[in-house]
Amino acid sequence: MDKVVIRDTLNNLFSSEEIGSITFELGLDIENIAGDTKEGKVTNLVVHCERIGQLGELVNLIKRKRPLADLININSQKSLPYLDMEKIPSPGVSRPTNLSFEAIDSNGTPAGWFNSVGFVDYASSAYHAQIVVRDNFEKGYCLFFNRNGAQKDEFGSFMQRFPATNLAGTAIRLESELKTEKVSGWAGMWLRADGWQEFNLVFENMSARPLRGTTNWAKYRIEVQLPFETAWLNFGVVLSGSGTLFADNFKLSLWKNHQWQEF
Repeated sequence: MDKVVIRDTLNNLFSSEEIGSITFELGLDIENIAGDTKEGKVTNLVVHCERIGQLGELVNLIKRKRPLADLININSQKSLPYLDMEKIPSPGVSRPTNLSFEAIDSNGTPAGWFNSVGFVDYASSAYHAQIVVRDNFEKGYCLFFNRNGAQKDEFGSFMQRFPATNLAGTAIRLESELKTEKVSGWAGMWLRADGWQEFNLVFENMSARPLRGTTNWAKYRIEVQLPFETAWLNFGVVLSGSGTLFADNFKLSLWKNHQWQEF
C-alpha cells in the first residue's frame, strides 16, 4: 500500500473532525497521535497504523466513508513521475490562465488556449477562435468560437491543459458564462482528467444538458471527483455543427474544508 496516497486521501477528502472520528473507530486516541496540525496528525496516523498492522483497516474506513473512493484502487497506486513545472510540454500551461480572455498571444488567439485537435478525438481544425468585445466593452472581452457551414456530425473544441497531480483525489468545479447564436447542433463546456498514459479518467461535456440554437448569457457548472491517477486537467468549450459559441469568465474551484475554494 502506498502510504503517501493514503495520507493525501485523508488530507484532501476529510476534515479534522472526521480524522478524529476515524481514529476513534480504529480504537485509537487522537490525543495520542502526534502533530500540531491536521496534516501532521494524518501523517503520524498513517505511520502508526502501518506499525500496528491496521493500515488495511484504515483504507477500508476511507472507502466506506467516501463512496467515490470505491472507484479508486488505493492499494495499487504507484509513485508519479516528476514533472519540471518550467518545462511543461507545449501547448500546456503551468496553471489555469487567461480565464476571462483578456490576453492575446503572438498568433492572435487567446493566450494559454489552443485548438483541441490531437487532444480531443475527432475534433475538427476548421473551427475558429478569437477574442472579441463583450457587450460594447461593458464587460471586457470574451471568446468567440464558430464554424460556418459545418457538417452535421462535425464538431470543434478549444481548450486549456495543465498539470494536476496536486489535485488528484479532490472534487473539482468548473464554471463559466456561455452564450450561443444559431447553433445547428449543440454547444457547451467540458472537463477531462488524464493520467500519465491514459486519457479520459473522468469526462463531462454537458451533452446531457446542451445549449442549442440561440441563447443569452448564462452561468454553467460542471463538478467531478478526480481519481488519484490524475496527472493532467483539461477543460474548454465544444461546438457541434455550425453557429457561434461565446464564452467568458471561466473559474476552477476545489472542495476543501467543506467549501469550494477558487484556485
